[in-house]
Formats: sequence, C-alpha cells, structure tokens
Amino acid sequence: MNNEIKYLDRDLLLETNKAASREKRNRILKDGFLEKILAKHIFIVSRAMYHKKNEVRLFISPLGENEEFQLDCSYTRYDSFPGYTVNEKGEKVFKSGIRPYLNEREWQEIERKEPVRNQYSFRKAVLSAYKNICAVCDISDKELLRAAHIVDVRFGGTDTIDNGICLCVNHEIAFDKGLFLIQSNYEIKLRDSGIGITVSKIKLPSDSNDFPSPKNITKKNSALKK
Repeated sequence: MNNEIKYLDRDLLLETNKAASREKRNRILKDGFLEKILAKHIFIVSRAMYHKKNEVRLFISPLGENEEFQLDCSYTRYDSFPGYTVNEKGEKVFKSGIRPYLNEREWQEIERKEPVRNQYSFRKAVLSAYKNICAVCDISDKELLRAAHIVDVRFGGTDTIDNGICLCVNHEIAFDKGLFLIQSNYEIKLRDSGIGITVSKIKLPSDSNDFPSPKNITKKNSALKK
C-alpha cells in the first residue's frame, strides 16, 4: 500500500483483534492462537491490501519468523499503527503510531447501510403544507420545527407529504416514542398526559391531498403496539 512497514506490539495486536471481533470482520485471530503467539513481542505487517471499502487485510508475521497470519481492520486503524521506512543509507526511520482518539480511548468502526433521505426537500414541502406551524401546538419558529416521517424510510416510508407531519422538536420526539398516537381520523390519543398536548385533533394542511395517509398512520400505530 506504501513503502512504510507497519508493526504491532502484543497489546496493539490484541486490541486490533478485539476490534475485528466487535466489528464482525472476516479475518479474526482465535483465542487459542492468540495465547500461543502473544508471548512474542513485535509483529510485522509483511503485507497489507484493501479487502473492501475502508477495510484492510493484514498479513502479519512475528518478527524473525516465517509464519504468517491474517487479520482484518479498518483503514483508519491500520493508518494509526507505528511504522518505519528505510532511507537511502539503509537506516530505519521510525514513526510513532497516532491514535485518532485521545486518552487511550478505543473506537469502533462499522459499515452503515441505510436509505438516502431527501430530507431538505421533504422538510420544505411538509412545513409549507402545514404553514410552518406544529400540528399539535402553536410553535411556528422554523428552527424548532421538524418534518416527522409517519413511517420511517428504514421501514419503507416515502418522502412524500402524506407521509409527513410538521411537529415541534418536543412533539416529534413524543410522536416517535409513541407517547401520543394520531388516529386515522386525525384525532389524538394520549399515552402520556405530561407532554403538553391540549388539543384533541391535529391541524391539517389546506390541501386534502397532503393529509397524513391513514394507511401510514395505521402502520405506525401497529408497530408501536408490538
């Protein structure tokens, strides 16, 4: 990957292997194997290759020995390992490892897969439909308003106005947590009386095509009851 030779001491190798296990990577060293090799002090990364996006497959050899084993880690972790280069005089020039987090804190990297949200256009359309007023209270400060999905996009929800409701920050959280329900007839059912809702029905857009979808409301409520 470059001309720098990376190496790990026994503690760094153990830390990297624990991270590989947490992050569910393909190449992980078994406990029994670790017990056998951790008595050795320095482990050289004899080869490294990109295995997949942001993941590096390490080929590690104990210093002075021919055996080789494989371990996967993130590129960020690989880049943080100490290493050395050899200059024109044949001298080794060492570089200390630089951890991305201070105070010896460990970190975890995982690959996230989630739908791409069209949040800007969705927010703009929903707030406009509700005239920039929370559907259950009178807050109209845009900085305090949210376009809340009825059915989250992770569960197949769309970025259309009828799958959104304009809510203030507090009521969006309460809605997501199911502290109140919006019925298919747009009436409000309180499950917690301490959330400051005094109306019995939500405000609706002027265009009936933008009303919250009863089908989506039913789907949302069914999920909350599970």
